[in-house]
Amino acid sequence: MFLTNINNPKKNISQVLVVIFGLVLSLVASLLVNKGSSELAWVICACLAISFWSMCPESLFCYWLACFPLADYLIRYPEQQAVITCARIVVMLLSFGVIARLIKNEKIKLNLGCFELSWMLFALYALANCLMQSSFSLSTLRTAVDGFILPLILFVIVRHSLDIKNISDKILVGLIMLAYLILPVGLYELKTGIDLLAYPGGELFFDGRIRPNGPFLAAHSYALISLILGLTLVYWPKVANIVMEGRYKILWRGAVASAFLSALIPQFRAVMLAMVVCVVLGQCLISGWRSLIKPFIIVALLLVAGTPIWLVLSDTKFYQQRIADTANLSSRIMTYKRALEVAQSNPMGVGLGNYENYFNQRWAIKEQPEKEKLGELTQSTPHSNFLSVLAELGIIGLILYLVAHLALIYTAWKTAKHFGHTSGVTVILLVIAYAGVGLTLTSGYYYDLNLFFFCCLGMLLGRGVVKA
Repeated sequence: MFLTNINNPKKNISQVLVVIFGLVLSLVASLLVNKGSSELAWVICACLAISFWSMCPESLFCYWLACFPLADYLIRYPEQQAVITCARIVVMLLSFGVIARLIKNEKIKLNLGCFELSWMLFALYALANCLMQSSFSLSTLRTAVDGFILPLILFVIVRHSLDIKNISDKILVGLIMLAYLILPVGLYELKTGIDLLAYPGGELFFDGRIRPNGPFLAAHSYALISLILGLTLVYWPKVANIVMEGRYKILWRGAVASAFLSALIPQFRAVMLAMVVCVVLGQCLISGWRSLIKPFIIVALLLVAGTPIWLVLSDTKFYQQRIADTANLSSRIMTYKRALEVAQSNPMGVGLGNYENYFNQRWAIKEQPEKEKLGELTQSTPHSNFLSVLAELGIIGLILYLVAHLALIYTAWKTAKHFGHTSGVTVILLVIAYAGVGLTLTSGYYYDLNLFFFCCLGMLLGRGVVKA
């Protein structure tokens, strides 16, 4: 975070020490886990972390923002079905810091809005559904807690309790650091086919092709987190009233390019389309439609100039199998029909996380298909966040899920109209990216994606309200 204080050397040094000390704590915790240390060592490390970070939640948040992919991978114990994870530790420490702040200053209050309340109802419904299942599993519980509840807690803390205004510049540096961190990992995986930060059960190959997941749980997370990061980076300087000049402007532009390039590496067409829609819509809503004339002309010229390159690429095996092949479309349509059949047969849902088991019991594939034919088969996942919620949590779960999304859009619109126009518009763009891609991918169950998505929402909405 020291890049933001070039005129204050003493503050630079203190901020560097904060980041280094936090990183050392993370590395020590990781070393203790890998060496199979005793619980006492973990207690000592945890006490040091609590005593250090709870004194300043903003410092912890900025540190986590820049390092959360690596920290999530390093700090988890045990490796299979981890009980102790970085996400849980960070949210717990932030909660301690906020509670201490609330006790110290009685004037500070947590005012929950319509989005927080509606998402809370959905998360609690998902948790109750998980606990009442006869086939209870820890992985399903983790989806309910880490995927739905922890992101909400982080959102409330960031939006209502952190001093976003005073750490806006540090947040920008954290986002820039994250953008430069995730791109090399994805490029290396794409080039070598080696999963650098392999999570248990994580897959790097789908349908015989490499889908890099970078330092995240899955390729879905990598693509969407990168897209959300890129969109947030584009508009955060304007949201936070930060003037980008000289070398800092170059670093910022490089980070934006790095984030968007990272979003393209996993090769999801829905992400590519969402990126184009969000960039064009954001430019139109924030700067007016006339601002699109020059970029449109430039893009048109590039497309014309790139026609020879497209003709060459159209003969490649990747283009024929990934872009031009219609089998993937027919497979997706059949997958959606199967999901709707499941929902029609089970109005209250088959249970959180039980779709694949139900699918295999009803439409089990008797013979092992060839790898080349995988794209033509009906998938054992609904390939849609909304269909997943409908099939697993039933009509009630889908209604709560839709209400939460509508409440978020309403909150963003109100913010854009009355508080910070750019803040509200950026939130709408993030919702379009997250929910739009979620129409064709089951991405909304990944906790790292939801944590980062809710984190960015909290920063943007919190900064917009502060500006009022």
